[in-house]
Amino acid sequence: MGPHIKILSSEIITNSGKTHLRDFQGKNLVMITGPAGSGKTSLLQTALYPLGAAYPLRRATKEHLDAVRLEIELGSHTYRLTRNMNTNTHSIEVRQNNTFLIRLDATGANGPTPASWIFEQLGMAKVFADTRVGVDKDPVSMADYLTVSYLTQDESDHQVMRHQTANAKRRVIFETATGLTNDHVEQCKAALREITRKFDAARAEHDRISDFLAEGSLTEATLRSDLAIAVDRLAAVKALLDELRAGAGPESGADDSASPGGDGPQRPPIPASCPTCTADLQHRRRRRRSCGLCLTPDPRRSDSTDSSAPDSGAPDPITEAFVERAQLTEKIKWIRRLLENYDRLKALSDSITRLKGDKERASAALQDAKEIASQNRSLLYELNDEFLQIIRSFKPPWFERRARIDFDNYLPVVEGETYNAMGSGIRVAVNIAYHLALIAVGMRTGGTYIPDILFIDSPRKNLGRNATDRDFANRIISCLLRFQQECADAGHPFQLILVDNDTPAVPTFDSRRISLCHDSPFIPGIQPDAG
Repeated sequence: MGPHIKILSSEIITNSGKTHLRDFQGKNLVMITGPAGSGKTSLLQTALYPLGAAYPLRRATKEHLDAVRLEIELGSHTYRLTRNMNTNTHSIEVRQNNTFLIRLDATGANGPTPASWIFEQLGMAKVFADTRVGVDKDPVSMADYLTVSYLTQDESDHQVMRHQTANAKRRVIFETATGLTNDHVEQCKAALREITRKFDAARAEHDRISDFLAEGSLTEATLRSDLAIAVDRLAAVKALLDELRAGAGPESGADDSASPGGDGPQRPPIPASCPTCTADLQHRRRRRRSCGLCLTPDPRRSDSTDSSAPDSGAPDPITEAFVERAQLTEKIKWIRRLLENYDRLKALSDSITRLKGDKERASAALQDAKEIASQNRSLLYELNDEFLQIIRSFKPPWFERRARIDFDNYLPVVEGETYNAMGSGIRVAVNIAYHLALIAVGMRTGGTYIPDILFIDSPRKNLGRNATDRDFANRIISCLLRFQQECADAGHPFQLILVDNDTPAVPTFDSRRISLCHDSPFIPGIQPDAG
């Protein structure tokens, strides 16, 4: 059973403040009848206006109506939707039991769209959330969705679900509504795309690092050997440095202050000027082994004081140790950075192996989902059989024995002729049979999203004017009403809203008839030529 939608009533509010209620009385069969120009189509399309359906409004509707209110069943709940016709026309107020629930926006700019909200109430939000239609890949609107169940008078002899003007959109709507494209397939596709993206990224990074390492001559084993040697040597240099500093005492000229990052005591800096006369002390020439402040010979560095002190030009063991320590520290950092590339390469290899397995499993899952979806294509065979039976029940004079649904484009084919090649009158009959077959299969088959409501506007249009044509039109209407009765008797009721110039001659089960005329049109007080 498909999602439940049922129109309960439609109310218009005119610019003068008058209200006119058309109560459908909860009936499954609602017939809107009247002569041309009485506003039958306007009544139906205006009733659907609060759903966000963008059908063209007649001039009288736009000029004389202030708002339209729709009472509707969605699933197991009843709601009242009100949409203004003149100001702020995109805003739609939703109430339940006279309690305000939410304000929708037909454009989606200032709130949820009617379609997104209705899909949520019907439990279809997840199905249609990622579905995009048309060239611009727009979300599915109610007008899009209702092409499954609304045969308009403008299209009945022209196109099937707008296949002439929006064929790509029609295919998406058909496949989604019939379950041919199910959410599990789309989820599997999305999962496979994400895994493939990660796999490709890992492969690209792996190749980039491999190329970088291939440019060098040092292998991982060589680097790890060099690292071990450098670490051992650094430890030895640190030990030697500690020993030298301990033996040199505080007089040693080479300490941690000479090396960035040293952790030993630092000698007070030489002042920039003489503390007595303020003379510049930074740019004076001084003799070797003299005091940096007073220029007198430094007794701590004089030959007479320490005859064993090495000449200032000779290498200083402590300084050499500091330099070697710094060099080893940088070398170790450099080696470790190179080894990080090897470690990253191993991690990427493991990741690629894992992702390859994930990719294979995701591909298998997608294939399984597609096979299940392919099994769902059995719905097409059921639709095919239903369509053939309905065409036969119409007993058209031009029909011999062949009628089917094309499994590639989902369009009807009768006696080998495509819909576009058929005559105008044949198209109307075929279009009605097509929509009846859809709703019949949707009600009997689980996993579809075809609503249990059907709108057919002006089924007699273009069927011809002579006696034979009128008899054929009456047979179609009779079959249509009998079909609905049989579905209800089988426990699959659906609402049929039938718009026609003439009242069906065949008595039907409990129904609601809304009769319009030129004296009592859709908008009372408005002349027919105003619309």
